[in-house]
Amino acid sequence: MTEQDSPVRCSAEPQGGSPDGPPGGADITETVESQSDRGGGLVEPSRSPAVIVEFDVHGPLRFLSHAEMVRLFQRACVRAGIRVRHSLGFNPHPKMSLPLPRTVGVQCEGDVLFMWVESGPGGFGRGGQVDLRAFGEALGRQLPDGCRITEVRLSDHKSPPRPVGASFVIPLGCSSSPTDRQSAIVDLMDGEDIIVNRRSDRADRSKQTNIRPFLESFEFGPDGVTVRYAITGAGTVRLEEVLELLAMAPETFAGPVIRKDIRWN
Repeated sequence: MTEQDSPVRCSAEPQGGSPDGPPGGADITETVESQSDRGGGLVEPSRSPAVIVEFDVHGPLRFLSHAEMVRLFQRACVRAGIRVRHSLGFNPHPKMSLPLPRTVGVQCEGDVLFMWVESGPGGFGRGGQVDLRAFGEALGRQLPDGCRITEVRLSDHKSPPRPVGASFVIPLGCSSSPTDRQSAIVDLMDGEDIIVNRRSDRADRSKQTNIRPFLESFEFGPDGVTVRYAITGAGTVRLEEVLELLAMAPETFAGPVIRKDIRWN
């Protein structure tokens, strides 16, 4: 059995609920919950439904940019026979979104793809219905190694879920130890401001930014550091800024940084 042949959890998000899927890497033994049928994974919507696909990214795929990941899913949907709803106008685009951009080179667990699919005649499914189980399996077979679907569910919301927080897990090698920075970080977290020079899109410009409102906690363990942070309408903290605070260089890591425990609103 290949990585993409793993069973996929399928469910329908309850009315008014939030897309609280399990954290990445959790057991994905198939459990089917739907608004109309709790046994077969079939959901019959009144219009083109919104589907949330939860997935992990590992290995070389972590070097794909945000735009390249969107194209990867667009092409996988075409190969899987999934008809994605398109915008109107002279230059229609697939109605598909990755709500939380991922830093190039960072692995992720529990990331989310939001899309609108056509469910009428000729759409994916049987008799105008959306078969979530078949949907996830068909899409998963078309994804390359390193991109694994963990859950597929319907959403009652008209827009993508909004991320409100996540964690960076920084694995450390034998030659790297943050203990000398631990007391300094504790002192910084006790203050109201942590000012960094944030680079702008233009390489020759930067501005001072207070990242303290976005930092929630640092956990120092024998295998690495876990940084829990908030994502707000005012912004968030960048990985490079976290590494600067820790005075750590990527070449000292035992492996890739992982973004996980993403919290959605």
